[in-house]
Amino acid sequence: MSGERKAIQNPLFLDYSTEPASRLQYVIQAEYRPTGVVERPSPDLTVSQHPWWTEMGLKLPTGGFAVIYLLTVSDDWRLLAASIGETFEPFFKLMSGADHGDAVTKVVSQQWPETHAMLVRSSSTSIDGRVLGNVITRGGTDWIVADPIRHADLPSLPDEQVRDLIVTAYLTSRRATDPAELVVLGPALGGPNQLTRATNAFNAVLLSSGPGIGQTLEGGIDASEFLVLGQQVLNALSTFWKLKE
Repeated sequence: MSGERKAIQNPLFLDYSTEPASRLQYVIQAEYRPTGVVERPSPDLTVSQHPWWTEMGLKLPTGGFAVIYLLTVSDDWRLLAASIGETFEPFFKLMSGADHGDAVTKVVSQQWPETHAMLVRSSSTSIDGRVLGNVITRGGTDWIVADPIRHADLPSLPDEQVRDLIVTAYLTSRRATDPAELVVLGPALGGPNQLTRATNAFNAVLLSSGPGIGQTLEGGIDASEFLVLGQQVLNALSTFWKLKE
């Protein structure tokens, strides 16, 4: 295997497939339906406790909700994560595939260095920053954008990190499914016919993901405006973590 795709070939995964765990919710939701043991620390924050993770629904000031997770990795470490469902899977298959993987991965490293860096970190033996990984449940596999956080550091987690995680997750999902963005992969895939086939595969994933995700991604949401979390909900989140310490 050549070096380009080898560096991103084995992303981090958390496997809950032997547990009765439901799939993660996509990072942006028009309506939020919590599951598990529900707490409402404030009108803008809903916290759902599960045996495997904590799910948080954060009301957005412009409408809708952002959903994030706190996944337990060890006694000392957590992953603060946002799910992008299956929307990244066809893109990753192009990057890791034997036919065009090296060429596609090289283009991604040049055009979208943040996405490439998250995959490289995720495939590393020691994670020292934001990653793109998988959460596997009985219902399927969801991609996540996640930050490793020491459990003791949660109460002092910067608000901007929470905002940036949500924005990065949404933009990663949108970039991986937007035909206008994917055009740059044409030469790496061998021409327009191969690009068309790849785009059709992305569209199929959007359709199978349900109308909510498809409409969110196709609606052209301006992340700089839509995903501005109000300070009120972030204060409530910070207070909740401090109370749990």
